[in-house]
Amino acid sequence: MKAIHGGKATHETIDAPQIAVWRRGGRLPQASVAPAALRATRDVLRRRMPLMRPRAALLAHIPHTHRQDHLPESGTKLASKAHRQGVAERFPEPAVQKRSAVALALIDHDASRLRDVELGILTTAQQHDSTPR
Repeated sequence: MKAIHGGKATHETIDAPQIAVWRRGGRLPQASVAPAALRATRDVLRRRMPLMRPRAALLAHIPHTHRQDHLPESGTKLASKAHRQGVAERFPEPAVQKRSAVALALIDHDASRLRDVELGILTTAQQHDSTPR
């Protein structure tokens, strides 16, 4: 409807033909279908996203809590498991320590599933790479 200039009422006789063409799909861009060989990789990538979003939210929660408590930044990225040791103990309050420990435990819990999905992506995506490295 944004493509039609002026009023957008569906009962107007001036815009009625344009609206009819738009509703039939005449103004939508043509869709392209992915080749059959790439569909499996695309589907695995789509399965990866629901695993990555909560992980990213949990990883972002720890630095935000540091800022809220006015603690200095650790200077390391928590995405690496080696940098997560002792992070929860930096907070002075026991409730915040527990909340951070639970977040870190959830990150570790889903890591094996995520690793399996990413390994599948690497093995299938390398078959489609036009210039292997």
